[in-house]
Amino acid sequence: MTLTLLLSCIYLSSERHHLLFVYTVLTKPDGVSGPVFSAVCLYDDRWISHYSNEEQTWNRDRFDPEIWRYTREPDDSRDWFINLLNTLANCTSSRCDERHHLLFVYTVLTKPDGVSGPVFSAVCLYDDTWISHYSNEEQTWNRDRFDPEIWRYTREPDDSRDWFINLLNTLANCTSSRCDGLHTLQRRVRCEVHKHPDGAVMNVNAFDEYGYDGEDFIFFNYYTMQWIDKSPKAKETKMKWDSDRVLNHHLQLYLKDCMDWISTYNASISTPPALHMFASAAPHDQSELILTCLATGFSPKLIEMKITLNNITLKPFSSSGVRPNDNQSFQMRASVKIHRDEKQGYECHALHSGQTFTTTWGKYDHINSQTLILCAKLLYSSFLLRLAAQNWYL
Repeated sequence: MTLTLLLSCIYLSSERHHLLFVYTVLTKPDGVSGPVFSAVCLYDDRWISHYSNEEQTWNRDRFDPEIWRYTREPDDSRDWFINLLNTLANCTSSRCDERHHLLFVYTVLTKPDGVSGPVFSAVCLYDDTWISHYSNEEQTWNRDRFDPEIWRYTREPDDSRDWFINLLNTLANCTSSRCDGLHTLQRRVRCEVHKHPDGAVMNVNAFDEYGYDGEDFIFFNYYTMQWIDKSPKAKETKMKWDSDRVLNHHLQLYLKDCMDWISTYNASISTPPALHMFASAAPHDQSELILTCLATGFSPKLIEMKITLNNITLKPFSSSGVRPNDNQSFQMRASVKIHRDEKQGYECHALHSGQTFTTTWGKYDHINSQTLILCAKLLYSSFLLRLAAQNWYL
């Protein structure tokens, strides 16, 4: 979700001039901690100042500083914008609501160019990942991904391929073999579960909607068990389907099962992150290091990361955001700046699927020189013993 504010003042005379402030806040529900904030000021479309998130102040980029004696940036602070977006998007200071959805998409297409019969397709997606599809050759659903045990808790909607084809034929005044003109029918069955950052379910929602020839046709209100027509052509269909109480009751039960399934499914496919910490030289300051925490191999993709020093959360320097791996899992990197001489007490914490995972950096830096000398002597002694054994066999 994004929030944008435009503040503009225009001076009208024989010449037209304007001063424009643009504020933007972007939430990152894919795991980046906290919103992203930006603010810029433009005079006659030329960038003259911007807000620095690192310094948390405005930087004046162009023109004589004397110009700024006659104006200033608006008083509203970065925190004010972030708090407003958090309120609108139901976010905490670090995370937004966790959302999951299961979606079935059915499409029927007529072929007026002489190809016999309509073309039918159906797919199922979980959080935009393809997990099953309908095979026209086998006339059955094929489950493509994830543990087959998961499918014990859900099923595809009961309506068959022939049911969709007959519905399109009725709407388009087609026979069983050909139509006059190209027509399409699409159905989208979707259920959603929204969770608070603490894992509590905040909201559930479901819908069943149809589109005909690229326009909204009719949809089912899950809560009132009534069909809502979106097109004059759908009024007759609405009356017919509203009177079919058995059909609507089964549909309501199916959508409820769908929402229950999401919670079961999401828990079953959860894979915890593997955490790794490493440091590299800071590019412009020899006294600093860039300490990075890498979380990888986790699924689903929602994660929250932070780096602490003696249990105090450090200000983030950079974040990669959540990125996909090649095995359907995800990874994320978060970095902070640290002093080169401070190498103890740093920890990386990752909150994933309601569990916190922690790793420590610098835990071996306390080893003193005497310990290192002893280790070197032991390794050298081991080498001499192996060499002696080889000479003995020879």
